[in-house]
Amino acid sequence: MFARARSPVRISFSGGGTDLTHYFVANDGGAVINATIKMYAHATLRRRSDPSIRIYSHDFRRTVEADNLAELGTDGDLALIKSVVRLIKPTYGFELEVSADFPVGSGLGGSAVVSSAIIGCFNEFRGDQWDRHEIAEMAFQAERLMLNIPGGWQDQYATVFGGFNHMEFFSDQNTIVPLRLDPNIIAELEESLVLCYTGSGRDSGAIHRDQKAQHETSDAVAAAAKQKEVTRHIRRHLLRGQLLECGRLIDEAWHAKRKLSSKISSDEIDAIYDFAKQHGAVGGKLLGAGGGGYFLFFVRPFERYQLIAALEQQGHRCSRIMFEENGLRTWKSRFPARPA
Repeated sequence: MFARARSPVRISFSGGGTDLTHYFVANDGGAVINATIKMYAHATLRRRSDPSIRIYSHDFRRTVEADNLAELGTDGDLALIKSVVRLIKPTYGFELEVSADFPVGSGLGGSAVVSSAIIGCFNEFRGDQWDRHEIAEMAFQAERLMLNIPGGWQDQYATVFGGFNHMEFFSDQNTIVPLRLDPNIIAELEESLVLCYTGSGRDSGAIHRDQKAQHETSDAVAAAAKQKEVTRHIRRHLLRGQLLECGRLIDEAWHAKRKLSSKISSDEIDAIYDFAKQHGAVGGKLLGAGGGGYFLFFVRPFERYQLIAALEQQGHRCSRIMFEENGLRTWKSRFPARPA
């Protein structure tokens, strides 16, 4: 018997940067709106009868082996996965394989997605299982605290809970409020959005460190306040199915986000955005911390394939979006595997 898990990535509509601890503690809270889509991290775990450990990442094509947990280091290859395992402290040996449907540095919350899938696998072998809040906070701890990688809170909650969520962050609590959208609104939104890969990953930690250094400047404070204001408006328009207004607000959110750090955009990224606007995009934003990864564009009916064709002629890979209503999914598999 072995355990499997898959956890979805998220796209964010607005509010990114206000989920950083230094921001919401100093500025009366932060707020974001995001949704999970059908793109996943996958993990498979098998317990061993001895204490030895084998971890394999298909994406990095790296294997880490140790005779026991005490010998599993915290740095070097697969540092994030090792950090998650050391946080869990399993009392048995195991084999763990991890893979992802998305590239490294995608801006889709990939580190949190991978961490959550791994925690979910180990949770299948527990009698006293962790709940979703605990899993999200463990994923945050493994990446943000144990590895000291700067970043916000939204990714961990989004991938574990799944669906459309309005999240608020305060010094004493975080609240996750599901948005119950009409299925036709969701279908229309799927037909109105385009994902465009810029072809470049980015170091989100460096961008978040720069945001922290800049967060008290007047421009950054005003930009973050604008992000929260836009988040409130997008929530209202989403629930009412007023999607064109959402597209215009996403454009506002992007222009506000660019002011949080000079590292979020670049001449190349600005050129992609301007090109998309010239070929039918109502609005859009770079997902994640910025600096590269995926653009999310909103487009009117009859103009979607025109936009996709134009972007692909420029060498950018585009894909459609299908929303995922479920978050982290875990299960035990009885599929016969080769003996360990």
